Amino acid sequence: MGKMVLCLVLFCTASQALAQIDPDPNGIGIYFDEEAFIYCMTAPFGVNRTAYLCLTRASDHSGISAWEAMVEVSQPSAVLSWNLRGQATNTSVPPEFMVQMAEPLPWQSSLVLMEIEINIGTAHPVVFRIHPVSEPTVTTTPFPLPAYAGSDDPSDYKTLGYSWGWDPLTGIPNWCAVINPAGDCGDDPTETENTSWGGIKALYH
Repeated sequence: MGKMVLCLVLFCTASQALAQIDPDPNGIGIYFDEEAFIYCMTAPFGVNRTAYLCLTRASDHSGISAWEAMVEVSQPSAVLSWNLRGQATNTSVPPEFMVQMAEPLPWQSSLVLMEIEINIGTAHPVVFRIHPVSEPTVTTTPFPLPAYAGSDDPSDYKTLGYSWGWDPLTGIPNWCAVINPAGDCGDDPTETENTSWGGIKALYH
């Protein structure tokens, strides 16, 4: 029985990549669990999976009253639905989100802003990235970033850092989650080296 349990644990570990929650404040990423640990997974064809857009370790503990970000999915046709959390209204059009909350979302170390239902329909990896919206509320240099506002001062937007970093020369964010990667989970869906949060972020500091 002990060997059977061990084999099951090893199988589950091999099928999804786990990391600690992003330790930096004000992060945004896509995960396959609400606690922001699983960023890479395998799934058989024909099934549906849920991805979670998470705001991690918000520095404003008053609650989230607004947020804005764009979500890129490498296979747009795989998206079945975008489900906002809370009493939320998107004033833009998916995959761009400029969201206002009728009631603030309460602070959590990993706060789910949205669920994305995905259908696994092809052999190609489904890769996710996060971008700023086309007309961001906060103008930062040299490149804009996703942002959120706390409930204490809804006009005070704070920028969000990408959980997997970004290219400082182009402003292009790295991939942040993948279903059925071409190789093992690492800093690119096509590479085979496992990388920690610290390792990937060190490349951009």
